[in-house]
Amino acid sequence: MSPAEQAEANDTRKRLDRAVSQPPDRERLIGSMHPFEGVLFKEIGALLGVSGPRISQLHARAMEKLRAYLREGEAPSAGR
Repeated sequence: MSPAEQAEANDTRKRLDRAVSQPPDRERLIGSMHPFEGVLFKEIGALLGVSGPRISQLHARAMEKLRAYLREGEAPSAGR
């Protein structure tokens, strides 16, 4: 990887770290448990006291906020 590519990768990683720290605790939990730990939405739902489909909705919303942040370079809004 060239120095320019490394710098870009480091910048992207920093932006991603900032974006991931922005959502409310519940969204952050869902966003880490599902993709990184392989926990099913149904299991996360049982832990949080909501249905698996609701966890799916919350996950989709959190991922859309994250994509928007990475596209636009601004912090995702916790209220959206």
